[in-house]
Amino acid sequence: MRRPLIEARLSSTFSGAYAPANCIDGRLDTTCATTSEVGAWVSVQIPPLMYVDQVQVYNTQLTCCQERLATFEVW
Repeated sequence: MRRPLIEARLSSTFSGAYAPANCIDGRLDTTCATTSEVGAWVSVQIPPLMYVDQVQVYNTQLTCCQERLATFEVW
């Protein structure tokens, strides 16, 4: 059975190493990141009628940038 197509987008991409696909790859050793812009966002497109029972957001474990996830909304 094919997995439904789920796509992530960022308002900007810090570099190729922090690509949008890293947001949803299920791995904790990859990171997605935007540039240091005001109002930066991450959008995850979920197929219609797909049931979502939880959303898990993990902050980076890198030595920098942890404050960048200080406030966020899920809607």
